[in-house]
Amino acid sequence: MEDDKSKIRTELTDELREMRQIIAQLNALEVEHKQIEHRLIASEVRYRRLFETAQDGILIINAESGEITDVNPFLSEMLGYTKEHFLGKRLWEIGFFKDIAASQQAFRELQTKGFIRYEDLPLETKDGRSMDVEFVSNVYTVDGDKVIQCNIRDITARKKAEEALLKAKKNLEVKVKKRTARLFRANEQLRFYAAEVIRAHEDERRHVACELHDQIGQSLTSLKLMMSQAENFSTPESITILREAQTLVSELIRQVREMSLNLRPSMLDDLGLLPTLLWHIERYTAQSSIKVAFEHCGLNRSFRPDIAIAVYRILQEALTNIARHAKVNEADVHIWADENLMYLVIQDIGSGFNSTSLRAGTSTGLSGMRERALLLGGSFRVESSTETGTRLIAEIPLSR
Repeated sequence: MEDDKSKIRTELTDELREMRQIIAQLNALEVEHKQIEHRLIASEVRYRRLFETAQDGILIINAESGEITDVNPFLSEMLGYTKEHFLGKRLWEIGFFKDIAASQQAFRELQTKGFIRYEDLPLETKDGRSMDVEFVSNVYTVDGDKVIQCNIRDITARKKAEEALLKAKKNLEVKVKKRTARLFRANEQLRFYAAEVIRAHEDERRHVACELHDQIGQSLTSLKLMMSQAENFSTPESITILREAQTLVSELIRQVREMSLNLRPSMLDDLGLLPTLLWHIERYTAQSSIKVAFEHCGLNRSFRPDIAIAVYRILQEALTNIARHAKVNEADVHIWADENLMYLVIQDIGSGFNSTSLRAGTSTGLSGMRERALLLGGSFRVESSTETGTRLIAEIPLSR
């Protein structure tokens, strides 16, 4: 009997302990439930505060029926409609969406994809004003029910600013085109005047060369002949003087011829470009002891006088620079022409220079070569370094 009572007391004690544990767990769950409830209330308050104070229009829509269940004050104020105007209506039933079919299609698309976005959607306010908005909608679940949230942002001011910016850009482009055209015309005039200066310079060179060769040269030759004839009637003392004078006159004749050739070789007009280049290179080698490897192609024909003189002057100046500065015994010249272009490459493996640090206008020789090429609508560039020497590259169009 005592054993049965003891057993019963033990069982009651265990049940009492379990009940106390269950009560403690229930109390803990109740505390947690209250905490969750407080958090939900706080979250709802925060959401409602954000909803009420948002600076974008917000619509809340039942995802199944399409009926509007809530609207924030900003959208009502933005469009001029009261909250009651929205509630219970479908998206395509409210007045500011003009395209009902498009709105219904957008709603079906939203139900399927869960998200739609319109970068530029036209709306109309209650008082008839047009408004451009950015419209973003997405679907999410609240308490097991799907809802749609539509965010509507007024971009009218931004769009007007973009349109004003685009208009200003177009106006600027028009002004730039006009100024570019004026600069182009001014540049063309400058090129024309520069070409006229070079042409006048070459004409003057030709005239002076002819004067030196035809008049002064002939006068000196006649003077030399007269001195030779005078020897027949002179005393031994005067003959020595006459012969010294003849030597001096011969040197003057040589110098006059050199000056005439340097000013303008007549063979450029009489024989053409290739014979003149060959003659000049042979003469240059004889005077400077610099051997020139000359490769050419397509030069056995006639070229316009302005092209021929430009090529000759570029070659003349380039070889002169090599003799003055390169400190070499050899140079390479490559000139070839096709139907459209004349190509010149003149190079040496000499001392070279830093072409990137050469300021514009510091070398009159390079500037002159560049100007001659540019005036003919071509191009001219210099590649040089102290390790590899110097290469001049010119391209001149043959038809312009």
